[in-house]
Amino acid sequence: MSLKLILIGLCLAGSASDAGSKAKASSASAVQAVLAELRDAEGVRAEISKVVEQKVLERTVKSEGLFYFSKGRMRLEIREPEKSLLVFDGQYIWLESEFDEDTKQVTKIYAGNLKRSDSLMASLFERKDVLKNFEFVKKTSSSGEDRYEFIPKNPKKMEVKTLVIGVKNSRLSRVAYTDQIDNEVSYAFESISKRKLYTGLFLYKPPKNALVSEVR
Repeated sequence: MSLKLILIGLCLAGSASDAGSKAKASSASAVQAVLAELRDAEGVRAEISKVVEQKVLERTVKSEGLFYFSKGRMRLEIREPEKSLLVFDGQYIWLESEFDEDTKQVTKIYAGNLKRSDSLMASLFERKDVLKNFEFVKKTSSSGEDRYEFIPKNPKKMEVKTLVIGVKNSRLSRVAYTDQIDNEVSYAFESISKRKLYTGLFLYKPPKNALVSEVR
């Protein structure tokens, strides 16, 4: 092979690499822009559909709920069959679930602990730099929805293996992730509206007799 052909090949390879880097940066920017619009709004309310595919148990659990976000605080209410409540008050993430018919189980998570998959939803909306912990992998499109897939830059520090953010008509449509035991969790956002929200939605106090644990 002549030196001229080798040089041309190296130039083409460099151009392809630059194009790939620009595409990744553009995709990450597109996602950041959608999340930034929600962060900057006075308040956001949305109906959500949650699907959890538990690989080990070979079962799929579907539920509905409501999502609220305002000025760095978040509330996520999931209805039956597996009722739960997640509240981020700006400092702590409170995760409430039913231990049994009479007792609530509450986990208090420090906001800086992004390692837990439970805190990922809150971190996506509260932290402007959260995607810096992820590397963009690919973009796919289906039924008018663009899905951006990311993987952690340091898997050992994360409890999620993949992160997918869906965008449809320039609005957030989906947040999904796969945890370390291959459970797939997906939140589909519908009927998103911007409005002023009651501040009490983002305050939380564990119920009486609740089993409370803390993670830092």
